[in-house]
Parts: sequence; structure tokens; C-alpha cells
Amino acid sequence: MRVMRFTLPYIFSELSLLIRYIATSLIITAISITVPYAIGLMVNEFIYGNSYNNLYFYAIILGVIYSLRLIIDYINSMTSTRLSLELAYRISCDVIKHVHNAPFLKTNEMNPVYLNQRVSQDAGSLINFSVFVITNSMANIITIIAMMFLMFNISFKTTIFLGVFLYYSQNKQ
Repeated sequence: MRVMRFTLPYIFSELSLLIRYIATSLIITAISITVPYAIGLMVNEFIYGNSYNNLYFYAIILGVIYSLRLIIDYINSMTSTRLSLELAYRISCDVIKHVHNAPFLKTNEMNPVYLNQRVSQDAGSLINFSVFVITNSMANIITIIAMMFLMFNISFKTTIFLGVFLYYSQNKQ
């Protein structure tokens, strides 16, 4: 929790990049969820369809989905890299400013190259961890909501039963 408290002000300073990164991550998650459904429709059409026109249609849809995913993965990677580097740089600058204010005898004992590399590496690790936790939390929440919605559409009674079962199974631990 202390790591998140330390890094959140830095992360929220680049809120537009964070929102873009979370949005692209959620789109990638949504594509990952919908692709098996589209493949299932294609297989059903292949087995039970009378013509190949619908099969070609599903093949084109899957091709478009995978092409879109490649583009969104590229945007996601670029945004992640830019966000991580920018925030790690800001943290490193603040830590180095803090080290400059430390007593001269303490900083004189340390190798400045090692200290600089260690600060940069630790700042990058802290930012990557925090952004990873935020993004995965958002993706998991949306995935759980989507799955609950699908379960409600399939069977309301089964959903209630599973919800009660999960609640009591978690409370016994």
C-alpha cells in the first residue's frame, strides 16, 4: 500500500496517458473475450451452414478483429512505454534532488553511477508495478461485471446460487 501511496501522485500527473493505457488494455481484454465467441459462430456455420458466403463473412470478421487487435496492441505498448519512462524519470529526478540534500559524508561513500542506476531501476519497477495493478484491477472488475451480466442472461437462479455459494465459501476462510 505504501508503494501505491508513493506512486499515485506521479501516476495521476499523467492522467491522460493512464486513461489511454487503461482504455486500450480494456479493449484488448474485450477482444480476447469476444474472439472465442466469433470462432464458435464460424465453426457452427462451417458445420451446419449451407453456403460458404457466411463462412467467408466470419473469416473476414475474424481477420478484421485480429488486425484491430494488432493495432491496439501497438498503441497499448507505445502508451505503456511512454507512461513508464515519463513517470520513472520524474521519480528519479525527485529522488536525486532528495539525495543532493543529504549530508555530503553519506553521499560521498556511495558510487554515484551505481546510485543513479539503482534509482532509475527502482523508479521504473515501482511505476510498472503500480500501473500493472491499476490496469489489471480495472480489467478484472469489468470482466467480472460482464460475466455476471452474461450469467444473469443465461439463468437468474443459477447466478444467485453461485453468488451465495461464493459468498459463503469466502467467509469460511
